[in-house]
Amino acid sequence: VKVVPQFPPIGLPPPMPPMPTGPPSKNVPMDVNTPFGWKRKQGDSLIITAVLPGKQAEKCRIKVGWQIVAVDGVEVNSAADFDAEIKEAKGKAGQSNVSNEVEITFTVVTENTKGAKSPKPGKAPPALGGLAEGKEEEEEEKKEEEDGV
Repeated sequence: VKVVPQFPPIGLPPPMPPMPTGPPSKNVPMDVNTPFGWKRKQGDSLIITAVLPGKQAEKCRIKVGWQIVAVDGVEVNSAADFDAEIKEAKGKAGQSNVSNEVEITFTVVTENTKGAKSPKPGKAPPALGGLAEGKEEEEEEKKEEEDGV
């Protein structure tokens, strides 16, 4: 009996995994019984507009511009969806042997993924803005809401 050496088959390398599309995402564990310490615009917005100093969001390194997309793996598309998932998580956390921790998934805005904003028609760019533009920013800040417990 003649022994023939075994060589791996000659062929193509295994296919590469598909490249992710869209902005990167980040899962952040947070305590549902502690105020999150961020602000979102009122209404259905899930985009973080402010991170409060010393609060949970700052400690978790959440950044302004990030958008909430899921809670514990459940996709959320509106403020009502987010609030419902957090309420459910708080109910579970009240049971014995259940963690207070919830995993919130954000799309992460970086310098590479940030879209350049163009000024609204009829408005001066921010550098040439003026008092009127400052008043608009103040009004917008008043419309923001903080997520708490």
